Amino acid sequence: MQHARACPHHDTDSSLPPFDPADTIAANNAARQHGRAASQKIALDNVRVFNGKRILPPSTVIIDGAVIGTDAQGAKHIDGNGHILLPGLIDTHCHPMTVNDLQELSSYGVTTAFLQSGISPAMHASLTNHDGLTDLRFASPAAAVANSSSAVPAFVAKNYIPSPADAQPFVANQSTSDWIKILALTPGYASITQPVLNALTRAARGAGKFTVIHAPAYDSVRQALVASGDQIHHSPLDRPADDALVQQYLSGGQPNCPTLTAMQAIVDRNPSKGYNYSAASQSVTALYKGGVPILAGTDANLQQGPPFHVPFGDSMHLELQLLVRAGLNALDALRAATVLPAKYYGLKDRGKIDVGMRADLVLVRCDPTVDISCSRDIRKIWIAGIEHEVNTTTTLTEDGLKTFNPPM
Repeated sequence: MQHARACPHHDTDSSLPPFDPADTIAANNAARQHGRAASQKIALDNVRVFNGKRILPPSTVIIDGAVIGTDAQGAKHIDGNGHILLPGLIDTHCHPMTVNDLQELSSYGVTTAFLQSGISPAMHASLTNHDGLTDLRFASPAAAVANSSSAVPAFVAKNYIPSPADAQPFVANQSTSDWIKILALTPGYASITQPVLNALTRAARGAGKFTVIHAPAYDSVRQALVASGDQIHHSPLDRPADDALVQQYLSGGQPNCPTLTAMQAIVDRNPSKGYNYSAASQSVTALYKGGVPILAGTDANLQQGPPFHVPFGDSMHLELQLLVRAGLNALDALRAATVLPAKYYGLKDRGKIDVGMRADLVLVRCDPTVDISCSRDIRKIWIAGIEHEVNTTTTLTEDGLKTFNPPM
């Protein structure tokens, strides 16, 4: 059973069975492989490496345990047939809760994922140290910011931050999280209390943590930028970003993770609420043309909580296609899923292919810097040097996404 807690600008879908944390934790722990999975030194010959800027001429890349090495002595040689070798893909926004979710991510070449919902320490532990599967980083529980507690959805009500004075104690209690998640609730719930947002970002900086503000409406994005949030996730579903919003992004240097796949799913699932996917897509167009960094994230989730659903792994490739459709060139879409997430999350051991980096690698047949759909044409996947089976059974399209999100 899969589980997610996506951003609460949606009502709760009660049609799914309840999530049992204890059972899920037990199943995750039972699935863990004890000890490092078997790996061998491999020399990938005749591969064309994507170095984050361009495709290089054919060369040999050495997988030496969990990292990229230099010595081919004793290695098993594999002919790459001139195919393209990519760094493992990074999903900047998703909600895996089970080992099956990690398997799905892994099988589509997503080797790192950022879990954008707070979970218990036991759940956190159950999702780590799974050799050969997607490596996770973890958000704090969501700090909910709104004008009143009645405006906060029930499942995040315990983390409602009513005043600036409550910000520092909340942040101080998040020592095991990699960053602080903040929910800038949309007009469907309430307008945002700017002083509380400001206090949360200040408290996070004081604790040495960055902030990710989830803001799916124009005004919530604007106020998140005023608060100097370090990243803004989602894309407005009410009105597109204009020049003023672009300039706010540029002044603060924040990247945007638009989660276009999720934005489309929300529109599909909620046709009566007036959400506008074109506003979300046009926002990406404006931000990209203005020079705002774009990160690739899917908001993948498949459990009770949000009334929209996005499958794991396969959705990353749809997200890249939607980014290109919104105006990114294929090279920058690929960077949005490799180099840039690693940069903005401070992961210096991945996001590119170089000696000493993690051996997170995806071998594809054709060049995704020319045609982004080539990201799907996967031949082999390695996660920290361990080969993972490629999923070739499904290809998620926009029409396919609708089957996960019948109108409510």
